[in-house]
Amino acid sequence: MRAIPTVVAVLGLLLLAASCGDGGPVPISGSRLVPGRPLPAPAGSAERFGFAPAMEAAHAPGGSGTPYAWNLPRGWKSLPEKEFRQGNFAVEGRPGLDCFLSVLPNLGGGMKANADRWRSQMGLSALGDAEFAALPAIPVLGVPAPVLEIDGTYAGMGREEPRPGYRLVGVLARDGETGLFLKLTGPAAEVLAEQAAFLALAGSLRRAKAPAVPVEAAGSGGFAYDMPEGWVKGRDRPMREVTLHPGGDESAECFIFVLAGSGGGTVANLNRWRNQMGQGDLPAEEIDALPKVEVLGRSVPVIEVGGSYTDMAGTSRDGYLLLGVVVELGSSTVTVKFTGPEGVVRGERGNFLAFCASLRPRR
Repeated sequence: MRAIPTVVAVLGLLLLAASCGDGGPVPISGSRLVPGRPLPAPAGSAERFGFAPAMEAAHAPGGSGTPYAWNLPRGWKSLPEKEFRQGNFAVEGRPGLDCFLSVLPNLGGGMKANADRWRSQMGLSALGDAEFAALPAIPVLGVPAPVLEIDGTYAGMGREEPRPGYRLVGVLARDGETGLFLKLTGPAAEVLAEQAAFLALAGSLRRAKAPAVPVEAAGSGGFAYDMPEGWVKGRDRPMREVTLHPGGDESAECFIFVLAGSGGGTVANLNRWRNQMGQGDLPAEEIDALPKVEVLGRSVPVIEVGGSYTDMAGTSRDGYLLLGVVVELGSSTVTVKFTGPEGVVRGERGNFLAFCASLRPRR
């Protein structure tokens, strides 16, 4: 089976931005402030660790909305702002995609009203109150943000030719009485290929004056990372660089594990994790076709598999979900693995991607 980056359950993110390793996502190629100034370039030399060079900060003059910042996924770029587009984005090699952020006062007339407007653009009727409340959500700015995923014929605002075979993914976030509406549309295959990056972008939204505080990982591997909001560090475990729990809930854990050399390779490790979930192996070509994210300067597939999870001690847990990445660096292999009850892991997917994207060599 092929894993695709869908969001299916509610967390009571997206941004960049784990398959921690007993065997993210999206590298930060830039940040943009609305309004604001360029972020300082990171100090130190990543090249001497064998990682990709640090990427430059993308920036532009501020807009008219409440100031927010975000992590710009690799291959994405900022376009000039337009009316109602405080963030305007393009993806390299995918001209059919349209993505933008609108920042509106008074919740833009209401969260459900905006969800229903997007549904109408895809030819669907309004949601009932209970249906809206049951939408899956990701954490944005520390608050659950409903996510819409719709396939069908996209008519936009009704002033253009309907486009069949389209997909719309939208995140409806709020910051007090300010609404932040992030929307991605385009041919379904292209949207699916960039959906992990889109969710990591959403999960990375933050107030420009309150940047994420980097937290150094424990262990000897020399990694630092940005701690997702609401996650806490767990107890030290043998062979692990760090173990994290969303909300302090130890039923879900994300951890980093470093293997010598290739560690058996990406395909073998991802299939081992699938086996732990009671699923069969995927051939190399199907693994290569999985959605990709950037971690430590490498574009790597993200595995997402649900089922009955059997850990290394042989304990089985039904209704679990596993997210993971494997990053081969030559002399070592970094794995990031996130497991837990399906609803919890799906709800934290954006935070996981942003966490993976934030990994960097410790200075």
